[in-house]
Formats: sequence, C-alpha cells, structure tokens
Amino acid sequence: MSQNQTTLESYLGNDPDQIPDTTDSKVLRGNGNVAKLFSPELAERERSVLELAAGGFPVRVPKLVDSGISWVVTREVPHDTGPWSDNDLEQALRELGRLHEAFTGGDVLQESWLRRPLDQDLDLLLSAARTTDSLLEPKLKDLLRDPSEIVDFLNAQPSTLLHGDPFPRNVLRAERDVDLAEVTVGSGDSRLVWIDWCHASVGPAAADLASWLDQTPWEVDRPIDRLSHIDAYLSGWQNPPERTSFLKALDASRVLWFFAYDLPNLQQVADSKPELVAKINEEASRAYEAFLRA
Repeated sequence: MSQNQTTLESYLGNDPDQIPDTTDSKVLRGNGNVAKLFSPELAERERSVLELAAGGFPVRVPKLVDSGISWVVTREVPHDTGPWSDNDLEQALRELGRLHEAFTGGDVLQESWLRRPLDQDLDLLLSAARTTDSLLEPKLKDLLRDPSEIVDFLNAQPSTLLHGDPFPRNVLRAERDVDLAEVTVGSGDSRLVWIDWCHASVGPAAADLASWLDQTPWEVDRPIDRLSHIDAYLSGWQNPPERTSFLKALDASRVLWFFAYDLPNLQQVADSKPELVAKINEEASRAYEAFLRA
C-alpha cells in the first residue's frame, strides 16, 4: 500500500464511496470527508484557493483537512440534490458577483498557480477547437484562427478571481441540520457552498457569468431567463461594473467558451444531430454579432 493510500484511508476509511460523474478528478467519500485525486497542477490550484479561503472569503467553501501533491481532502457537506429553485439560482449568482467584486484588482491575481485563459493558457485552451473548425461558419472560423479582437477587449476589462467552472453542479445547497462552521470556511448569508476550484483563473468577471449562463440550462434541465440571471448577478455587487461594457464582455466570453468547450465536442454529434450543431453555431454567431454591435 502506498503512502498516499495509507494517508487517504486514515481520512476516508477502508471502503470509501466513489462519487460518479466527475470530469477532472477521482472523488472519494467516507468518514465525513471527501478526497479528490487529480493532476498536481489541479491539486495545487484547489488547495491554494481553500487555503486562501481559510483566511477570509466572501463565499463558503469546504474546509480543507489535508492535501498532497495530487490530492486534496475536505470536509463533506451533506446537501440537497433536488431541483434548483429560481431563488436558489439567483442567490448563487449574487454570491458570484460578491466574489468577483471582492477580488477585482487584488494581490492574489499575481499568484502563479492561477490559470490564465486569456494569456499564457490561451493557445492550449483553443487547441482542440482548432482541430474541429470545419464545423464552424466562415466568420467564426476566421475568429478562431485569430481571436485577438475578443481577447484584447476582455483583457482590457478589470481582472478578478474567477471560479473557472461556475454552474449549479459546483454549488452545494447544504442540508438544514448541517453545522456550516464545522464543515466550511468563508462567509455568506445562505447555505450555499462553492466547490471544485481546480480551474480558478484570472480574468474579467463576465467570463464566469458566461460559463454559468451557458451551462446552467443543461444542468437544471429547463430554460433560464438570462436577463434575470444577469440582473441577479449584478445585484451582488455594491458598485456594479458599467453595464454596456460588461454585456459586451459577456458576449465575447460566450464566444470564447464556445470555442474552448463546445466546439471540440460537436464532432461527436455532427452526424446524428446536425440540427444541434447548427443551433449551437447560431448561438455563437449571435453572441459575436452582439459583441460587434456594442
């Protein structure tokens, strides 16, 4: 048995449950703790955010128990797995806005462990998309080849700490009988707990909101009112960003995330669901056109 296995067994017991449907890590649960096993880079990022949060944080996150080069153990947060209400979604958005305002221009943005999707990590982010650009409309294909038009605009916006993958699956709704002080750190006036910080990044706040708006309808299995979600998010700021520039950055971010995360997966459905490919292309084109008009 390896040292890592021995250490994790001391936290999880000898028969932990494996949590299914996790993308970037293997997740185990036992003895009131949760262990995530992933690459050293992702582990460092997750651990660093949780350590930062222990000194004060504008949202709640799980309490860090221990960590190693490629693993992190936190306290388990028993949570509601039922449907999300509109009120809960809007509360999560207000908290996301509060997070972004708290770290805008902050010293933490200089930390080397943070991902930089608009700078040094951009080519890697777009590498898979550039092998499947045959599915794109011509104007989007040109933009993917040289995205400087949208990237330069996004880089001109104030930077903050981004969650990197904010959508309802990464926000737990703690059960009512859970003592949040025992299993979480940070602050908040709700029972929401933000998890999965391994993609924490530096970038404009709109980049996180774009990710939320595009992923949330799939996660909650129903349409969302985008304008209501944008308004809820901005209400979390005490001094909200200028709306016109923020919405333009939101459109730019939607296009960039389409390239990075949607386009590489379209090839899998291109033959069986060509109408879906056309619809997703149309959504990206509309976002780009809105960016150009703003």
